[in-house]
Amino acid sequence: MSDTPPPPPFGHPNRPSSPEPGWVPTGQAPAARSVDPDDLRPKRRWLWISGAVAVLGVVIAVVVGVLGVVGISNSVDDFERVRQGSGSIRVVDPGEYVVYDEGGTGSVSLTITDPDGRPVPTSRYQNEITYEFGGRSGTAALTFEARATGTHTVQTDTDIAVGPSIASRLIFAIVLPFAIGGVSVTVGLVMLIVTLVRRSKSKQRIIHA
Repeated sequence: MSDTPPPPPFGHPNRPSSPEPGWVPTGQAPAARSVDPDDLRPKRRWLWISGAVAVLGVVIAVVVGVLGVVGISNSVDDFERVRQGSGSIRVVDPGEYVVYDEGGTGSVSLTITDPDGRPVPTSRYQNEITYEFGGRSGTAALTFEARATGTHTVQTDTDIAVGPSIASRLIFAIVLPFAIGGVSVTVGLVMLIVTLVRRSKSKQRIIHA
């Protein structure tokens, strides 16, 4: 006869019984519940929409900037020009005009007379405005007010161009694109962050449901 004791019966205090379904050992976390990404809210398409808002805004900003620069270039091409010496400019609309130094002298000395032979006063242009388009470069030097239409006689010591101020158009071509691009990128980034946070909360709700 063997001296080995028989194994304890099922349920014996010294022998663990089979765990019941769903039982988790103490100190062991339950397995993570899988979540279908399509069940999360907001839908994934909002991630794409937020990116599209930023990209579209940048594209619009570039287009606005390019159109602004092209418009300024066309305006510069339409300026009246007088070579060093004497010449004339044609004023179609009365108003304030700017004399641009295209001779690179840094200063301009000129006299202007209107169609009736009366002298037109000039004053120094206060802002620093320069341009360089299509091989033309100029710096705003003087300004004057043309009160009469028609041909004005000009005497100048350097090459000049005469036309309206381009200051506001330069601001439009530079500031507006940056504003459009900055706002669109900011909006897109905020949308992306909000979407990610809400989807994360939605996932937690599903896991703990």
